Amino acid sequence: PPDGNTLYMTSTTYTTGAALMAKLPFDPINDLTGVTMIARGPMVLVVHPSVPAKTVKELIAVARARPGELNYTSSGIGGINHFGVEVFKSMAKIDMVHVPHKGMGPAITDLMAGQMQVLLVSLAAVESQMQSGRLRAIGVSSPKRSSFLPNLPAIAETLPGYDNDLWWGVFVAAKTPRALIDKLNAELHKVMATDEMKKRFGEFGAEQAPTTPDAFNAIVKNEIAKWSKVIKAANIRPE
Repeated sequence: PPDGNTLYMTSTTYTTGAALMAKLPFDPINDLTGVTMIARGPMVLVVHPSVPAKTVKELIAVARARPGELNYTSSGIGGINHFGVEVFKSMAKIDMVHVPHKGMGPAITDLMAGQMQVLLVSLAAVESQMQSGRLRAIGVSSPKRSSFLPNLPAIAETLPGYDNDLWWGVFVAAKTPRALIDKLNAELHKVMATDEMKKRFGEFGAEQAPTTPDAFNAIVKNEIAKWSKVIKAANIRPE
């Protein structure tokens, strides 16, 4: 019931899934409404050390010289790391082969083994592999450099306009009274502003990103439209 007592917390998967799945048991835009975004975090573009590229520009050059030879992996069809690379390919005008895995664990394992060459993934998932040199990070997916990796260039520095962050947010039923939504928004913002939460977000490479309900709804609607275009352009089908 739309009484503000039942909250739904989800992530970027909400918009990628809504764009990919033609039939859902609910309307992702009209049946739920946003309370606030909770946090945002960049993904990291990593390559296997055998790839002769230490920058985004160099990776693009390698891919152009070897069209269709580089394999990029993901946690599965329809995820943000899948769509994020498809956007990258389109903007860079390159051809890489998508090899989806059943989960991020197997994808990272095959990448470290050299069977895959490229992956776009959350910082938390590959931080230890980056530090050990088993994977090489060449860019972050946020529009600007991340405070977590200030020395790593944003992909957008090479491909202006590239922006594919992870985010987390809270929704309620669409007919929840606006007064309740505003109250939830205010209380969640208070919690997010605490040092404890800042530390907790930082543990998985994210920063607080409080928004108004209207701003969050606009982000969701725009992303669903954005991913729908990516799906059509790349002829992606759910499996």
